[in-house]
Amino acid sequence: MDPTSTTTAAAAAASTIMSSTEGMPSPGSMGGCKVNMVWNWNTIDACILTPLWRTNSPAPFACICINVLCLAMMLQVLCAVLNRHDATMLRRAHDRQEKSRSRSRSNDQTTEKNLEEGSYCTNKDSGCCCRRVVYYRLRAWEKLVRSLWYTLVFANATILALLAVSFNGYIILCIFTGTFVGSYFFQMHRMGGHER
Repeated sequence: MDPTSTTTAAAAAASTIMSSTEGMPSPGSMGGCKVNMVWNWNTIDACILTPLWRTNSPAPFACICINVLCLAMMLQVLCAVLNRHDATMLRRAHDRQEKSRSRSRSNDQTTEKNLEEGSYCTNKDSGCCCRRVVYYRLRAWEKLVRSLWYTLVFANATILALLAVSFNGYIILCIFTGTFVGSYFFQMHRMGGHER
């Protein structure tokens, strides 16, 4: 076998391999995207979630950051709506229970045992400091509505987690800022609750 023909065949095979892989993206860049699995501040050619969501200039990246900020705020809105929905359901259950209790009192059908069932008293002799504990089972349509709200909350949180995995500093900063702003404006919890 001639050594020059072997060298020529190897060079031809190498040029064929190089030409066939020329159009393929390198492992660190997905079709021109800068994909870093470490902390980065890329704004141009950064791919967020998918190669289709690629930034060519700072303006589209700014739009992505605004959308991420709104998505994080939306998570807080959904949590607040879910909490308010729960409070409304409990209030309705309490109203229904009070109506049924007033009907049973007017019919004089209650017994001492029924009145004490589910009550919590620290001092039974004085009659004060007693609270009635209300247990409430959700109806089927209430379960459905609550499950839909919870699914929206979970989907939103999952998308935010996937966005954070891009390890882009601007995206993570937008998630934190959106969560802070959303919590500040939309989470309306009452603090305290003691009686005077």
